[in-house]
Amino acid sequence: MQDVLAGIRVVEVAAWTFVPISGAVLAEWGADVIKIEHPQTGDPQRGLISSGLVPGGGDVNFMIEIPNRGKRSVALDPHTEEGRDLALELARRADVIVENFRPGVMDRLGLGYEH
Repeated sequence: MQDVLAGIRVVEVAAWTFVPISGAVLAEWGADVIKIEHPQTGDPQRGLISSGLVPGGGDVNFMIEIPNRGKRSVALDPHTEEGRDLALELARRADVIVENFRPGVMDRLGLGYEH
């Protein structure tokens, strides 16, 4: 059953745990999941261990590894024209897009459903 989603491409524009963990499950089921992260900050959850807010797991940042397992990642800034164009190109090639911004944010970025 692990390849039930083989051939399905998912683009994820999300941070923290809840939507990223859904992308990890889709990847486990065989989907090709591409996570879009900001080039400078990435997923803010990356900093929880390095900032000392959460105890570390040695050399493994389990706070980012677990909800992002099995994915590919691309760093781009959707606030720039070039970043938005690249994100839209990824979206055109995707079967599914998952995101976890507040309502209206994707539209303001030029990445909403209508785009």
